[in-house]
Amino acid sequence: MFSEDEEQKTCSCAQKYREFDGTCNRLQSPKDDSAFTCLTRLLSAKYADGIFEPRKAKSGRDLPNPRLVSTTIHTDQNREAFFTHFLMVWGQFMDHDSALAPFNSAPEEEVILGDGAERMDCCDSEHINDTRCLPIEIPQDDQFFSQFNERCMNFRRSASCPKCSL
Repeated sequence: MFSEDEEQKTCSCAQKYREFDGTCNRLQSPKDDSAFTCLTRLLSAKYADGIFEPRKAKSGRDLPNPRLVSTTIHTDQNREAFFTHFLMVWGQFMDHDSALAPFNSAPEEEVILGDGAERMDCCDSEHINDTRCLPIEIPQDDQFFSQFNERCMNFRRSASCPKCSL
């Protein structure tokens, strides 16, 4: 991903602007959080099998359906919202940053960003059990999606980004 020059890059706090690709955002670690690098985790991963499987509840059962949780917590209410625009902008930033996470991780694979270059419908019977997919079931009585007969929300997993060294 990075050339030898970029791996050894040093940054100066005297620079007026940081680099367009995100390098030098952290002066001590110039390539951290820059383009084509792993997203930094705030917490360690909690995969059910320790490697890849989606996490489970402490009881070992599946976690609640995300769409049902969302519609239960965020009910439609007609009331004034004070942080609506701020939350929208923050949400767009987070979504677009995450949406551009690569879908392939092996060095020999072409890196596919979430730009429509490779569309995979994880709700399609051909891909529903694909390890790259994690489709979200939409409850039959969903207030919004039921009017469109939608029963599945397409959700494609980003590539894994192992940071171990042997």
